[in-house]
Amino acid sequence: MVEANTTYRCAHCTQLLPFDAHLRVPDACLRRCQGGCDWREVGPTDPAVRAAASLDGDLGPDGLPAAPGVA
Repeated sequence: MVEANTTYRCAHCTQLLPFDAHLRVPDACLRRCQGGCDWREVGPTDPAVRAAASLDGDLGPDGLPAAPGVA
């Protein structure tokens, strides 16, 4: 079972899957895996998650983007 606002990686196509509040599966993963997706939860220390998060701004001590105005 997947949870909202949690990042997963598909073990089949290796795409990062940040599920939204409505738990919609990204269409790109469904197309690549043809419905055979296998999602595994990944935490903020996963290198790909950290790289994606860094695009949102400076990282805080937990490895996630810091809130605006917080260093």
